[in-house]
Amino acid sequence: ARWLWSTILRREIKDVQIKFNNSPIRKDRKKLLPSGNGVTPDHIYKFPEQYGLSNQLLMVDTEVIKELKNALGGESLLDFVSPEFANIANDAYLRIGSPAVSSENAWTVFGLLLPEVRKGVPPDAYYDS
Repeated sequence: ARWLWSTILRREIKDVQIKFNNSPIRKDRKKLLPSGNGVTPDHIYKFPEQYGLSNQLLMVDTEVIKELKNALGGESLLDFVSPEFANIANDAYLRIGSPAVSSENAWTVFGLLLPEVRKGVPPDAYYDS
């Protein structure tokens, strides 16, 4: 279940990011930044000059960002299982046909996945919780 929820969580985070950045900002005369007329955060970011703005982004050393990310867990931050078990779960997921999975059908997919995962786990294997 942890492998499945990790997969769902990653996709849900990405979906929310895309939806937020591409959703029009409701017109509000009190806002300092552009709003209304289909303006989206992504469009403002990419074309600030179209709104009388300028690029105010600060240059950041990407190595520092990588170090900070790694200190927090790196790419494995949202991995809720060991890499070995992730391989077993991914193989099982492929064997059941890689069905679309969401928070709405996660337990149904889990029910399909569990017997396949059990086939891939050695009888003497133990996984930390």
